[in-house]
Amino acid sequence: SNEADYGSAIYHSNETTLYINETHITDNNALIRCAIEVNNSNYTRIINTVIANNIAKNANALAIISTNRDVECDIYNSTIIGGVKNRSLITLQVGYGDVLDMNIYNSIVAHQDVAFDKNIVVFNNNILNLNSEHSYFQGASVPGTTNMNLYSFVNGALSLNADYSLMDCSLGIDAGNDAFVLTSLDVMGNTRKVGTVDMGAYENQNGCQTKDAPSKNEDAVEQEQIKEEEMELSITKLYPNPVVNELNVEFDLPSEGSHHIVITDIQGRTVKTISLENQMGHQTQRLDVTDLAPGNYLMILQSDKDRMVEKFIKM
Repeated sequence: SNEADYGSAIYHSNETTLYINETHITDNNALIRCAIEVNNSNYTRIINTVIANNIAKNANALAIISTNRDVECDIYNSTIIGGVKNRSLITLQVGYGDVLDMNIYNSIVAHQDVAFDKNIVVFNNNILNLNSEHSYFQGASVPGTTNMNLYSFVNGALSLNADYSLMDCSLGIDAGNDAFVLTSLDVMGNTRKVGTVDMGAYENQNGCQTKDAPSKNEDAVEQEQIKEEEMELSITKLYPNPVVNELNVEFDLPSEGSHHIVITDIQGRTVKTISLENQMGHQTQRLDVTDLAPGNYLMILQSDKDRMVEKFIKM
């Protein structure tokens, strides 16, 4: 939540090195260029870092500028998520006669607006070597480059939680390359590598395990236990996701009382509220989201004592 004309969170320049490790850089506002501006530094390395919801008229996450020397930047296992109404997530600017080597490994670069197609933009390009390995790019656009290896290693929605960590069974789980793992912990201090390393700053600790089918005796015991225990507030299904017009939500309410479904945008502003007064048990609601602008939203199921949160994308 910092503000500045340039590099509102970090401004770094002139023949030095910059290391950013296991950091959250969020909600910063720049007049012209990005939360992080790296201007003519020799080397920059970013590891296990979340750069999200930053706002600027130009790149809202990261700008790498090389105008009077050769520069290298390496990004490992980081998650870069754009805010709204921005020109790009990453800006690369290379002056005449200079070289910029940009390498992105095991990382996620995505924008909240699914129609946004300029996650990476290049200005004044002379020699840019842009390389990615085992990373995800949503709508990446790099005009004017010649030396480029930039592609999404997986296709489809990654299924991210509200904090941009990978949901269980996300396509980003185990989709990284262990050769590019430089630390033993992720951004939250959890084990960095569970199975094969995941994409992004977070390492999902659960993966996508399925429970073996129980025998009849086990099933009977389990049913008895369910009857004895009070049902918990939970969301069991949220589909389709991404959604265009109608979002279906299946959930369990443990008892009668004051329950609500609240939809907020990613900044926490409430855009829709549905009362579930004095309902209980397994429920299905069809929510009309036609009037919502394209982007990421949170669907919150809440009672007097508890709340559940799921993220969905409005196309």
